Amino acid sequence: MDDQKILGFNLQQLHLRLKTSRWLWLTPLAFAVIPILMAVHLTCPVPRADHWGVITIPYFEHANGGSWWDFIHSPGNDSRHDVPKLLHYLIIKLTHWNLGVESMVCVFIAIIACAIVLQLWRKNSGSPLKNWLLGCLSMMLILSPMQWMNWTWGIQICYAMVVTATVGVVAAFHTEWSLLNKTLIGALCASLAAMSYINGWAAWMIGTVLLVFECTKHQWRPRSILPALSVWLIAFIITLWWFLVDWPKQMSDSNTSLLQNALTHPLRGLCFFLQLLGAPFAECWLVQDREGRYNIQNTASLWIGAFTLLLFTGIIIHFWRQRSTISWRNASPWICFLLLGAANAAAIGLARTDNGLSSPFQGRYVSFTIWYHLGLLGLLFMMNGRVVTSLRRIYIAVMLWGCVIGAEQGWRDAKRDSMRNQSLTAAAALRHAAIEPVWLDAVIPGGNDRIVPSLDQLDKLGLLNVSSIKSDLVSQSHIVTKHPYDGLIKEGKTEENGVSLKGWAVNRDSKDAADAVVISYAADGEPERWLGIASYQIREAKLAAKMKTRAFEDRIGWAYKPLTGKENCAFSDTPLTLFRKTLPKGNVTFRAYVFDAIKGIFYPLNGAIVINRT
Repeated sequence: MDDQKILGFNLQQLHLRLKTSRWLWLTPLAFAVIPILMAVHLTCPVPRADHWGVITIPYFEHANGGSWWDFIHSPGNDSRHDVPKLLHYLIIKLTHWNLGVESMVCVFIAIIACAIVLQLWRKNSGSPLKNWLLGCLSMMLILSPMQWMNWTWGIQICYAMVVTATVGVVAAFHTEWSLLNKTLIGALCASLAAMSYINGWAAWMIGTVLLVFECTKHQWRPRSILPALSVWLIAFIITLWWFLVDWPKQMSDSNTSLLQNALTHPLRGLCFFLQLLGAPFAECWLVQDREGRYNIQNTASLWIGAFTLLLFTGIIIHFWRQRSTISWRNASPWICFLLLGAANAAAIGLARTDNGLSSPFQGRYVSFTIWYHLGLLGLLFMMNGRVVTSLRRIYIAVMLWGCVIGAEQGWRDAKRDSMRNQSLTAAAALRHAAIEPVWLDAVIPGGNDRIVPSLDQLDKLGLLNVSSIKSDLVSQSHIVTKHPYDGLIKEGKTEENGVSLKGWAVNRDSKDAADAVVISYAADGEPERWLGIASYQIREAKLAAKMKTRAFEDRIGWAYKPLTGKENCAFSDTPLTLFRKTLPKGNVTFRAYVFDAIKGIFYPLNGAIVINRT
């Protein structure tokens, strides 16, 4: 077999083409197909949780006569979100707040960062083919489904913008432009980062280091460096003023205890930091059990984080010893990426040490710490030697294995989140007909009596892209009897706090489970009314196999269960503030309907259950 051919590809020809073709270097961006599909198919159409505090409530004030400046400039927690809010505002105005478009904007911002990284690999010293393959690996990491929160929840625009703007600072100082032009573009990107999220101020620190390095190259000649230094200082002062102007006094002391947990328990803080560093590759196996999975992740991330920290230490020692021969220009982007990831891991660790087992592995945090590994990767490939080669191979093997397993687990997590969002979407549509607390409370956790009026206001503004069922009477709803769904309500029983009902539902055409199932009830002599949503998706492996469905995890079954009063709202640990309807006594007939929350159409399933409530 020809050594230059692998899987039918002529490596020598590819190597030569990579030397001359810029477009070929963009082919790794094909990995963006996965987050694009996730954004299109898995985004929740109803704004929830952080959307309300950062975007929706300030927008209501603007819609009621408040100034546009107040909407754009109002802070969220300890951050300014002016740049992301401008994008949110444009999406609201141009698309009536299509949250799928919002998620796509997140993906597009990440693609810009990816294109910059590919250009850095293209300019890197060494074999073009090797650098192209490393570029492919980088795209796998940056665009991985592990970061599914960035691809399916548009409020993450602020995180995506911080990363891309900071990468823009690094890229600007790595160009062949004049020092003044480098500084102008770098200062613009640093300002965008700082006005996107609080950790964006790291872009100014990184940019300052790079500017000092550039001034050193110019031998600190005043005529060469003073214009650039002046631009950088003026831009920083303007950005700082922009950040601080109109800062609410009540927020000044809101985070005084931010460091308390980490400083009180330094060992726990260190372990959390290491877990954050190792989190991108901590998925060692496809484990379904949540507790077992988190135990594996916690252990693996500690070891991987410690291993990479040792690599980092070895790199520092090597670069110090070889400081006179190292190409600092080639090394500077990777050093900056490494510091970007490590600094964010430290900041997250200080703020989130006691946030639970799964906290280090949330996609939005991985989107920061992944840059630590990209920096390590770039620096390792600037070093030579047998030991270094062995360490590189081990590290890449760990990265590839963790990335592949993590991508699969990330897709599963996103799919589970989407299934839960289907129930939340149905709850929003049914807010007047049948309150379903676990899901409706999740729209604005702790929102209590504000939730339904807030959704109504959003609907009045034309920004709620779901139907609104106004009456709880089934007879006044849009019922379609000819439909593509198979299913039935198969069993039910009375319990202490209500009734428990079970069944299944499958779309004959798509072979997928129904998006949402709604329960109705009718007491003797009374009209049929809506009760609530079957909130649980149940595995029905045998039935799914028999029907040859493609439902996720064979979850074609559904269940409606009574609330005990101890539940929290979905997606958070916030106690419920809303309540279900009280069922009447006597014989009550229950039926089940598939519900299309976007169109407001109900499709009746077969069967009915009569329960005597005494």
